[in-house]
Amino acid sequence: MVNYDQNGSYIHKLSQGDLRIDTNLLITLTLVFDVFDTQIKIDLKENSSLIVYYVLKEIKPFNFTNVIVLEKNSNYTGYLLDLNEGDSNIIIEIKQKSLSNASFYSGIIADKNDKKILETKFYNEENNSVSYQQNYGIVRNNASLFIKGLGKIEKGAFNSNNRQDSRLIIFDENSKGKIEPLLFIDENEVQASHSSALGRINEDQIFYLQSRGLSKEEAKKTIIKGFLAPLLSRINNYEINLVLKEKLNYEF
Repeated sequence: MVNYDQNGSYIHKLSQGDLRIDTNLLITLTLVFDVFDTQIKIDLKENSSLIVYYVLKEIKPFNFTNVIVLEKNSNYTGYLLDLNEGDSNIIIEIKQKSLSNASFYSGIIADKNDKKILETKFYNEENNSVSYQQNYGIVRNNASLFIKGLGKIEKGAFNSNNRQDSRLIIFDENSKGKIEPLLFIDENEVQASHSSALGRINEDQIFYLQSRGLSKEEAKKTIIKGFLAPLLSRINNYEINLVLKEKLNYEF
């Protein structure tokens, strides 16, 4: 286990294994995927804040599970962007103690026969814990993407809030997309909600952009960038910016 005991920004390779954030710290972490079938645990101690950028750059299949434990009055924000070519199975599991706050934002493109799965599990285990997740998915060229979001408010977690929003857009008839939001509530005096939207690309938009001088592929990239804009506007990370520039011609 790697122990972080000073404020700052760090690069953490998955091969380094689990990590621990000491109390009363403010840490920004860039997770680099140098292994492609692994599970790591992040233990976030009391009164600490952690921002995690998940940087996926390699073109190959991978399976990844990240378990994050938030102690009392801690804060976690995660940004995951998967634009890779290749199958993926990603699981983000968050366990929250009292007064903790967790937010997770993801953008995934499944392309060229990819089979991708994103599964999120948010557990409000104690009172006054708040969780929010926002997921964006794009599917095209015979690919498939499944987004499964679980939110559970445990008994005793009164005054907690669990919310999830997912959006998915499909570019062609041979591609498949699915969103499955789940909520389990075992306590009164809580707030919980989910919303999801799944639809096909509007061909009129592509035609209009082509009439303005863009090629069909450029028009599609423009629509993708617009669809992901609410997520991309939140991200401020050099490594992710390089991926965006390469894949989408997008710069901050």
